[in-house]
Amino acid sequence: MSTIIYHTHHIVPRYRCKEIGIDPDFPENLIRLTEKEHGQAHYERWLKHKRKEDLWAAILVGKGQIEGLDQSGENSYWYGREKPPEMRAKISKTLKGKWKNGSFKNRLSEEGRKRISEAAKGRVWTEEQRKKASEAQMGEKNSQYGKPKSPETKAKMRAATLRNMTPETRKKISEGVKRVNVAREKMREVS
Repeated sequence: MSTIIYHTHHIVPRYRCKEIGIDPDFPENLIRLTEKEHGQAHYERWLKHKRKEDLWAAILVGKGQIEGLDQSGENSYWYGREKPPEMRAKISKTLKGKWKNGSFKNRLSEEGRKRISEAAKGRVWTEEQRKKASEAQMGEKNSQYGKPKSPETKAKMRAATLRNMTPETRKKISEGVKRVNVAREKMREVS
């Protein structure tokens, strides 16, 4: 089975066909390219014409395979810049819509989710793997670092945690908190 992914590329770009008022899908305008070739074609067109549509296509289609085109980190146009409020609002609206209609949640089929679940069952992480995973989320590497939570958010998180907790777990936590408080009192008395 071949792992090569092919794309249909428009020789005259769709955006240009729209500008001049012609159908972009006429047979002479279509060519079959590999994923990398498709990204490279858009990148070369962007180098020549500097149209943002070609840069976006090169980034999305090339998926990091194109030499000279690295839009990650400091190379990103938006690195160190703040997006305008109207752009942030549009992105937020789009993402919220995708969560609501399930397109983010349901990318995998039910069968695909079951296969991943089965593969993960019984997996035991080594101490080294646990340590690496933990360190990857510590301090400034954590996406929530330095972002204080509002009292409303804290209340929602507390309610969700309590909702999912069994009575036995609540009792254990309560006993643990009591032991910690007793230990603190003893330490205060000593010092």
